[in-house]
Amino acid sequence: MLTGVGERRASVLEGLDVRTIDDLLHLLPRRYIDRSVEALISALPEGQEATVVGQVVSTESIPGRRPRTQMTVADESGRLTCVWFGRFGAGDRYEPGDWVAVAGKLNRYQGLVQMVHPEVEPLSGGDDEDRLHTGRVIPLYKTTEDLKLAGLST
Repeated sequence: MLTGVGERRASVLEGLDVRTIDDLLHLLPRRYIDRSVEALISALPEGQEATVVGQVVSTESIPGRRPRTQMTVADESGRLTCVWFGRFGAGDRYEPGDWVAVAGKLNRYQGLVQMVHPEVEPLSGGDDEDRLHTGRVIPLYKTTEDLKLAGLST
């Protein structure tokens, strides 16, 4: 049994076959997402994971049958629309003028270059080496809803 871990978390980790520190050290990601490709908006590869560094131009919450949040990001080559469906989107956290790194799959919809539900990280001055979810290869681990409820996963 893992020492220093409460009963609830130990039970959840056991569901992932993690019972010892050794099990935890040998827990491998189920797959990886390559977000190490950084590109200008005009050069983004459609349908592939990529990261864009740019400045927030606008944010907007759109009510309706399918409420969504939109955030427009620009770099020197163009504009990208980020869309989150549902009541809460990452775009709510940013203001025009903020520098961000945005990562996801590019697609085109009604003539707009967009990413749906992208990862967004704030940057200071347009560059930041401490990014967690953008600009690098991201490991994805097997998870359960219980793990999220236990506060162990994002």
